[in-house]
Amino acid sequence: MWRKTTARIIDDPAGKSVSSGDLISYVVEYNYTLENLGVVSAGMNAHRNETGSLWGRDWPPYNYRIHSLTYLGDGQYNITLRTSGIPKDNYKVYFVMGGSFYDYNFTDAVWLNITGLLEDIKIIYTYGAFNSTPTNGSLQSWNYPYVNDTENSIIQF
Repeated sequence: MWRKTTARIIDDPAGKSVSSGDLISYVVEYNYTLENLGVVSAGMNAHRNETGSLWGRDWPPYNYRIHSLTYLGDGQYNITLRTSGIPKDNYKVYFVMGGSFYDYNFTDAVWLNITGLLEDIKIIYTYGAFNSTPTNGSLQSWNYPYVNDTENSIIQF
């Protein structure tokens, strides 16, 4: 027999906003309903509501993008998501929790607004660079790196 549970987002059920590339954290609660006790050692996943996919699997490089999951006590967990490489947009995110001999449960979906940290930048490299300089390879007017690329390159800040 499986124990009945409840799951909910504690800290900000209305949603959050973050710049692309920053970490975003949620505090969620997973309780055993009969005794209203928190479930210890639960597993948890974050999902994109629109597709049901694990958070991050819808965008290259198609990795699950969870930074950390920390038990806070009393059935509360802090789950931190990575947002690097995720296009700026509004997303709905929900969490699935489960533990040995406990029912799996879902939180309601919450909004996550990912904003652009920087607007599109066009960079043209016309000179070579050597990383053996006293400035450890930082760009100077005399050492721009040469990029043999006739297409678009992605530079992440």
